[in-house]
Amino acid sequence: MTETSGGPPGRDPSSLAWPRRVGAFLQGVTGAVLVAFAFLTAPFEKIYEQLEMRELPAPTQAFLALCGFLRRPMGLIGFSLLELVLMALILRGSLDRILQKWIVADAIGLTLLVPFYVLSVYLPIIRIQQSLAK
Repeated sequence: MTETSGGPPGRDPSSLAWPRRVGAFLQGVTGAVLVAFAFLTAPFEKIYEQLEMRELPAPTQAFLALCGFLRRPMGLIGFSLLELVLMALILRGSLDRILQKWIVADAIGLTLLVPFYVLSVYLPIIRIQQSLAK
């Protein structure tokens, strides 16, 4: 039985098995890292609340809002389902036409997620420490 996929015409679907696995793996890792960051951010939110910091930089506010959403049960369930659907679509071959671009975008997004987390969560605290040291 031959597999029909949305891949490029004339390309053997079995030759896409490895890129599909890589794409699904990267998608899963990106989702897991984002959820981990969501739970690692909770103590920082408490610090911001205790210091009554109301005017945080826009990236910090956006990241804290996303993390707050992901820590709620319905947000976590919804995000997990979205990740599972994306991984299933990748493994099934429904995204073969954009698979290479998807993998590159996912790798870049994962690479940028870590510095964005560090800068948006730690930078306000570092600025407070610098102002207190003066």
